Amino acid sequence: MLRAALYTRVSTPEQANEGYSLAAQERVLRQYCEMHDYDIYDIYSDEGISGRSLDHRDSMNRMMADAEQRCFDVVLVWKLTRLTRSLLDLCSICELFEDKSISLVSCTESFDATTPSGRMMRGILGVIAQWEREVISENVKLGNVERAQSGKPMCSYVLGYDRVNDDLIINRAEAAAVRFIYSTYLETHCILKTKIICNRLGYIGKKGKPMRTQTIHGILSHSIYAGYNYHAGQIYKGNHEPIISVAVYNSVQQQLMEKTVGRQRKKPLILIPT
Repeated sequence: MLRAALYTRVSTPEQANEGYSLAAQERVLRQYCEMHDYDIYDIYSDEGISGRSLDHRDSMNRMMADAEQRCFDVVLVWKLTRLTRSLLDLCSICELFEDKSISLVSCTESFDATTPSGRMMRGILGVIAQWEREVISENVKLGNVERAQSGKPMCSYVLGYDRVNDDLIINRAEAAAVRFIYSTYLETHCILKTKIICNRLGYIGKKGKPMRTQTIHGILSHSIYAGYNYHAGQIYKGNHEPIISVAVYNSVQQQLMEKTVGRQRKKPLILIPT
């Protein structure tokens, strides 16, 4: 009896939009094993992870390690896109499987990888999967730009606001903490001192934890508090109510820039036009 490794994966958007749940995939794979008299060696599942690369896919990497040890004879997937949406990764995965005499089987796609025609079909499916991923990525980018231009929030979890439907509504208690952080920094000119004072007075972050230096810096450099959204290197006027004035925000940015002369930033500090 052949030993089968069952691999399932779903990204959050796919599960929400298309219903590709892990449970549904596993159910189909188990039925396939019963029909073909496969013995299930193990089930490897990655939830909420993109198929763009193999990074952060713990179960996938565990399966590949088991493949190196020839722990199973067949890798079974519901669809080739569950394995990967990268043609380069597909080639490297298949190279390992072929080296270990492990078959790759898709329940919903017919290709015989032992023949040149089958390998060509597998490659075509891989090209289509990568094309779909790139199209989806472009659509998401365009959609996000449209959201930003229309003033809609680009984040769902930020101290000072509550997300209600598609709007940011001021949380009065948290907004008071944000204003205190800005005013304290303008007085002390020091993020560390601001953090110490906030923690001494019992101010906490959005997740209920004590303030950290990185948390304070993030709040001080977030244009959302002045009523603006930042996306893809551009700043857009938001529909939400600001917590601080543009003048206060710009004063803080000016001080932050003076404190970090000569250091590189991943995200530049922005002075909002007045």
